[in-house]
Order: sequence, then structure tokens, then C-alpha cells
Amino acid sequence: MSVKANDTYRISCMAGLSSDRLTSFVMLYQPLVGGDGILVYLTMMAEAQNRTAFEHRRMFTLMQNISADTFERARMRLESYMLVRTFRKSSKTHDSYVYMLNLPMGPQDFFGSSYMRRMYTEAVGDRQATLTKGILCESAVPVEQYSEITVQTRNIATMDFDNETEYVTVSPRYRFSGSDDDTIQFDYETFLVNTSALVFPAELRTQETMYQIGHNATLYGISPKRMSSLVCHCVNLETMSFDERKFDILCRKEKPDETVTSDDPYDMSPVSFLMARQSGKPVSKADRMVIDVLGKEMHFPNEVINVLLEYALARCDNRLNTNYISAIAGTWARKGIDTKQKALDDLASIQNKPVQQRKAPAKQPKREVAMPAYWNSRNETDQQTLSEDRLKILQQMQKEMEK
Repeated sequence: MSVKANDTYRISCMAGLSSDRLTSFVMLYQPLVGGDGILVYLTMMAEAQNRTAFEHRRMFTLMQNISADTFERARMRLESYMLVRTFRKSSKTHDSYVYMLNLPMGPQDFFGSSYMRRMYTEAVGDRQATLTKGILCESAVPVEQYSEITVQTRNIATMDFDNETEYVTVSPRYRFSGSDDDTIQFDYETFLVNTSALVFPAELRTQETMYQIGHNATLYGISPKRMSSLVCHCVNLETMSFDERKFDILCRKEKPDETVTSDDPYDMSPVSFLMARQSGKPVSKADRMVIDVLGKEMHFPNEVINVLLEYALARCDNRLNTNYISAIAGTWARKGIDTKQKALDDLASIQNKPVQQRKAPAKQPKREVAMPAYWNSRNETDQQTLSEDRLKILQQMQKEMEK
């Protein structure tokens, strides 16, 4: 099925062409892919600067209105020499294409490949192939018989300074939280290398999204390679949006990376820590929600969360009692506990504190309310009258029973 003018395309290329690769591409690849192949590849390389999708008619117009069939044949030749990879998604109205460009090999790598044999036998013949190889392998201009007369210039203004420079190795540090949050332990560099801009566009890589990615990876023990796959499932290219809720759900269900090990078990992700405590069994959804609250809402690092989980399991018969954990977590948040040692010291102080005996509350004395004098006098009179009447009734009943 040939590409149509209204079909859309997006192009990805990890790097541009250096002068060495460009020379190799024109002199070595051109006899194999043809002039049309050179034109299509260089046009795609230039179009890789665009991040939005365009219709193929734009590319056809840029290449002097070449036909779709000519473009298709040139692209297939590029594919056969591993210069282009093509992906297609069909819909009711049109097809969407993604072209991923690979850089051509340098001259030395090309000479050692099977492509060089094709140049000798099929493309240009032995004579031209040998000539091209000689040109590209030619060394620099010899200067052995010449004398260098370059004027040595000295910077007088800096002669009195110590020109000895101390070099410090700087490793890349990615911060996306807006503050010095050292709780994230995630290899952003590997993640970005493995995640193409075609599936996770640059406009979606906001500070909040990247922080969420690193935080979830640290909390749930997800590797950069696996995280790349999870992120791709949450990107909607049509609406250009990132589903954060779906991303959290997928991460919460993810099994931690078993290849990540540490000398200190408290440095493990909380999910891995719990799995180790329960002989590798999966962590329940309820327990993952407890971890989620401690990590995302309370912002505790992994080592503090693991100390708290271990203490709660020991005190609550191997159960993660939510109310018990929340009470301790709230106390720690107010105390500013953010390291393992601070957490252990606080727990030690709690265990060493003597238990105070609770005293029973003192009994409250009974309150006696004095009744007014008229009430007591009325009560005595009524009581006396009532007794005489009751006595007469009883005597009358006794006489009737004797008859």
C-alpha cells in the first residue's frame, strides 16, 4: 500500500550529520541508495527539526513534486541499508507514519561491512570503488620537510597568575521538583536515552511530570527502561496530554526491579522492602496505598518509610495498621525526621521512656440538695394520713375474712 499525500508523518533523529558522516553518506551510500535516496534522507533529516505532524504533500513539494511511488522506492532502499525505520498506524481517514533515522556509518566502518563489497560488484565497479576508498583513506598533508614559523603569542596580562587549573568531574544532576529534593534516586539520563521524543514529546516533559516519574520510580523500585514503557502508555499524542492518574495506577501495580540491590536494606524501595519481609510474595493493594501516602503526601524518603514499616510490623502483629502508622508519621513530620538515623533515634527514645502508671480518677463527692422546709412538712403530714387510712382498710378486710 503506497503512501498518500494526505498521510501524516513525524520524523525522529537522535543526532545530526557530522562532516565525516556526510562525506561517507554522499560518496559511499549514494551509489547504493541512488540520488532519490540521498534527496529523501537529507529532506527527512531537515524535517526532523519539526515536532508536529505534517502531511506527506509537504515533503513531496519540498522535493520538487516527486511522485509518491518515487518516494516509496527511495525510502525502501534507505530501509534496506538500515538508514530509515518506518512505522505506520492506520485510521479511517488516513495513515500516520513515523520515520526513525539512523546515521550512516563512517568510512572505516563502511569499508569493513558487506556494503563495500556491493560497491565493488554492483554499484560502481572495482576501479571507482578503489578510487573512493583511496580518497577517504588518504592521510593529512605531510609537513615533515617544512619548518614551522608560527609566531608564539603570550598573554602578558595573565603572566603573573597561577595558570594551573584544577578540573572537577561533574556528573549530571537532574532536579525537577523546584527544590533540593535528594529523596529521588532515579537515573534520568538512561530514561531519556531510552525514551524517544516521538512517544514522549518534549512539550510533555514538564517539571511536574518529570518529578512524578522520578518519585514513582524511587518509591516503587522501577527501572529506567521499564519506566520508559509505562510513560509511553500514558501519553496521548492526539490530545498531546499525559494521564497522571493512569500513570500512578500503573506504577502502583508494577513489580519492583529485582536487579537493584543495596548493602543497606533500608535504601531499597518500600515495595521491595516489604516483599523481602514476606518471602518475595506480592505486596497487597492496601499496603501499597500506605506506602503511597507516606511517599507522596508525607514526602518521606525510602529509608524513613522502611524504618516506619518495620516498626509498625513489629508492634502490630505483622500488620500495617493505618491509624498507628499515621499517628507516628504525623509526629515525625512535625519533628522534621528525614533520615534513617533520626527515625531510629526517635523510636529508641520512645522504647526507653518509662511507662507512666495511670491513676484512677478520684471519685466525685455526692451532692446533697437540701429540700425546703415546707416540702418536708407536707410530706410528713401526707405520710401520716396515708398510714391511718391504710390501717382502717386492712382492719376492715380482716373482719370480712373471719366471717
